[in-house]
Amino acid sequence: MEFGRRITASMCHDSCVEPSVQQAGNFILMKAQVVRFLMTGGLSTGLHYFVLGVLTAYFSVSAVVASSLGYFSGALLSYVLNYFFTFESERPHVEAVPRFYTMVFIGFVINASCVGLAADYFGWNKWVVQVIATCLTLIWNFWASRHWVFR
Repeated sequence: MEFGRRITASMCHDSCVEPSVQQAGNFILMKAQVVRFLMTGGLSTGLHYFVLGVLTAYFSVSAVVASSLGYFSGALLSYVLNYFFTFESERPHVEAVPRFYTMVFIGFVINASCVGLAADYFGWNKWVVQVIATCLTLIWNFWASRHWVFR
């Protein structure tokens, strides 16, 4: 598929494609989006950590400030890559940006709630809990991005 060009089942009349072929096409599109979403997340997380490392090592910025700036940088990269690369969105930015940051905030609440409840309240291992929370947040972010933010 050519970059920037979105091919969907709606480009063809229902009569020209069998429903099972349409379902297979939608599944293949979703698989491609999952792979792109994971790549985007990896790059965004890498930028977050890079900013954190550079600001703390070379500019004596506090860890919390550096991490916050890294998080914001990663979120900005995530928005741009998901908008243009992962979901090839045509939604105007004036609509997509508030939706994106609403999704990010809800993901933050999911993460903090899981860690707070399971690790702090029940005393489970924080790293195991963080992996579970990350997986739940990842699922939420993909679903919200695909069906609400960039659709």
